[in-house]
Amino acid sequence: TSHSQPTVMRKTIIITALICCCLMPLTACAAAIGSWSLFTSYNHITRIEPTGKDVFVCASARLYSYNPSDQSVTTYDRLNGLNGNDIALIRWNKAVKRLLIVYTDGNIDLLSADGSVTNIPDFYNKVMTEDKTVNGAAVFGKYAYVCTGFGMIKVDMQRAEIADTYNIGQICYDVTEYDGSLVVGTRNGPYRARLTDNLMDKASWKQMSPWRILYTFTIGEKLYLGSTNYLALYDAANNSIRQVAR
Repeated sequence: TSHSQPTVMRKTIIITALICCCLMPLTACAAAIGSWSLFTSYNHITRIEPTGKDVFVCASARLYSYNPSDQSVTTYDRLNGLNGNDIALIRWNKAVKRLLIVYTDGNIDLLSADGSVTNIPDFYNKVMTEDKTVNGAAVFGKYAYVCTGFGMIKVDMQRAEIADTYNIGQICYDVTEYDGSLVVGTRNGPYRARLTDNLMDKASWKQMSPWRILYTFTIGEKLYLGSTNYLALYDAANNSIRQVAR
């Protein structure tokens, strides 16, 4: 997603510190009060999604929200509407004001701003030989693109349905929009397809480079591609990729 990396990092650090400070008293109570033991499993934060009012946090494959105005914490689970246990990822969609929740088994929930939950079980229920492992996701407009072990699924978060399935034949790790195209990161390099193409056709996805790519994002009009030990920049003029940091 297009953003300013330093600004996002500063905000993330500040939000994380506030949340940890808020949860510390709850964690301390866990050993003494059995009813608080639930909070001991919320200790490994993997994703923070600010909404403008609350902050949704995925920690230890569980979900809670933090309200900065009153420092209150609300947990979410099967007891109050969710349809799964182990959460693979979350993404906030500001266009439709819903939180995408994808579980490790492929089940999908949409948590609305009013607290209501809409379940999309289609991917979970679909019998297929391809790898359904969930690796990443990104939100653009009303859609969420969920990266899997075979390609991507396109979720219409407004209509609460699977809009399309793209069997790219690659393990996809991340996706971003760039210059009218979708760019996905795979172990065999980044692949690109124009949004006007038939994305369900494998032939529409063109390999941009053989470099293993785990992360894709844009800053302004520039496309960045990264792995565990390097960051690369796409050179549109020469249709090439060059390393900018290691």
